Amino acid sequence: MSAPRYSPDPSIRPSANIAQQRIVAIYLVLGGLVFFAIAAGAALFTVGQGGLFAQREAMAVVRKFMEHGREIEVFEAHRLYSFDALATTTQDDIAAMFAVRRNFEGLQSVELLQAQYDAGSGRGVETMTIEAIATYSTTLPTSILATLQNADGSWRLQSITIGEAGGAAP
Repeated sequence: MSAPRYSPDPSIRPSANIAQQRIVAIYLVLGGLVFFAIAAGAALFTVGQGGLFAQREAMAVVRKFMEHGREIEVFEAHRLYSFDALATTTQDDIAAMFAVRRNFEGLQSVELLQAQYDAGSGRGVETMTIEAIATYSTTLPTSILATLQNADGSWRLQSITIGEAGGAAP
């Protein structure tokens, strides 16, 4: 006996089915590429050089400095400076800065206004300039301008200026 012959359903057109499958496959591949591009862009924006993650780390250093100033913790604030800045910034410089109490008493928050990243352009030294604002419970807000250097994967102060005239440290 011979096996029964397969006869396809005449209402199904194989060429149309294959074309639909190809279109679906193309859409899936394109959708995957778009998803990958968006995910990669978001990752670079968040953790890339000068990205959101780097800004948060640099701002954390500025906030710590201000908190050390509020508590008059000169040694701890001095430890936030980069190796290069330690050559020119002494604990006495920081103590003089902390003596301007209006810049630290009643400190409530330090918020980022703007950050500018510099990859070093051949020097190999990453820097970030932070503009921030400090708010207080007792006085009006004041501006902060800080330059930080990325040393061995962590951000360190190069310089910080608080307020308009007084309170600047090299």
